[in-house]
Amino acid sequence: TTIGYGLPEASRVSLRVYDLQGRVVATLEDGVKGAGEWTVRWDASGCASGVYLLRLDAVSEAGSRSSVATRKLLLMR
Repeated sequence: TTIGYGLPEASRVSLRVYDLQGRVVATLEDGVKGAGEWTVRWDASGCASGVYLLRLDAVSEAGSRSSVATRKLLLMR
């Protein structure tokens, strides 16, 4: 699965996939990314079919802006 996201400015990014029990299934990004559009691949081959949550946490390098976004993912085999 390919996941895309955009950043208005350079930010420290954490992008993780969680199961419905709140356990981290995968960490897709964990570091500083520049402004722009980004894509990352999630290899879900070891995961069961079901609902997962994707959470993006981004804090600007200057610390002036932070944002959190959560999306629901449905994995079907």
